[in-house]
Amino acid sequence: MPLPRRKRKGLKQKDTILIVCEGEKTEKLYFEGLKQLLNSPNVKVKVFGTGKSCMKLLDHAIKKYETMKKDAEKIWIVFDKDDIRREEIEKTLKNARENGINYAFSNECFELWLLLHYERVERHIGRAVLYEKMSKYTGYNNYEKNKGNPDMIDKVLPFWDSAVENSKELFDDQKDLFKNPFSNVHMLVEDLKK
Repeated sequence: MPLPRRKRKGLKQKDTILIVCEGEKTEKLYFEGLKQLLNSPNVKVKVFGTGKSCMKLLDHAIKKYETMKKDAEKIWIVFDKDDIRREEIEKTLKNARENGINYAFSNECFELWLLLHYERVERHIGRAVLYEKMSKYTGYNNYEKNKGNPDMIDKVLPFWDSAVENSKELFDDQKDLFKNPFSNVHMLVEDLKK
């Protein structure tokens, strides 16, 4: 049995945030990079990329959380709409709330959050247009091929504060996560900044 963490007099213990992502590469690389960039002295972040979506992602997150419960104060799942049915998303979110798990969700896909680093998005945007715009902003001719590239993520990360502001504006205008565009990823990022 592991020993409990000792508190040092006068020092605040770091809060641990567990982030369990649908994406195995892009989302994982993004949040690991953001963790380093923010370098928050009060927050410890653990990021896992799973390749799982909706209920399978949530089940995985719950299991991870149970194994780390003494070390994680908060847990977030990160996933996007893709081609997932409304009922499956609703069930996942209901179960997440029942288990005290937060969610960061994007509709159409996580690339909407990445695009918000560069510009506001106010109307429906398809995946092909998202990829085209991300190719333009990152300088990679084929974003889709390079989306798991650490160098590409490094180009996006410095503009995280713009993404938070753009996402807040989008969220204020559009709170229905089933309508494209939607993102509440800024809530997770703000949690990491604390």
